[in-house]
Amino acid sequence: MNDVLIGDTKMSYRMAYARAFGENSLKKMEGFLSRSIDERELKSIEDRLLEVEGIRVQPLVNGLTKDEELAERIAEHAVDGYVYLAISGNDCDGCHYSGKVRKIEASVEAYHDFHAEEREWPDGPFCIQIVSEEEASEMSLLVESNETIAGPEI
Repeated sequence: MNDVLIGDTKMSYRMAYARAFGENSLKKMEGFLSRSIDERELKSIEDRLLEVEGIRVQPLVNGLTKDEELAERIAEHAVDGYVYLAISGNDCDGCHYSGKVRKIEASVEAYHDFHAEEREWPDGPFCIQIVSEEEASEMSLLVESNETIAGPEI
């Protein structure tokens, strides 16, 4: 992950760091050019640029931002303006759960809102997958007797 998107401008991680923290702070980092950034470092750059310039930083992976890749997946699975999400994970006792299905608006913003809502009070680690309407229907049929489906009816 060596390139980032700042607003509408693609630039190297090195330039983004210099823009966020100044050229002097960049010179202090040894081995800076030979490695990729991690999520923690990207977050510190993003926080700083949001604070100073009010712009968002996104990592570029294979020329696309994560949001562009997410938008492509949503478009592939969208049906009548909605997508289905399958949620699985472990609760606070370490018990695995799966089969929880939600239907949300087919947009990156709706996905991020849902993810933030799930992340606010998690019982443990969880996974959200975008699934086809058929997969969602199969999952909901399997768990219907347990009444564990959440969200709008499918």
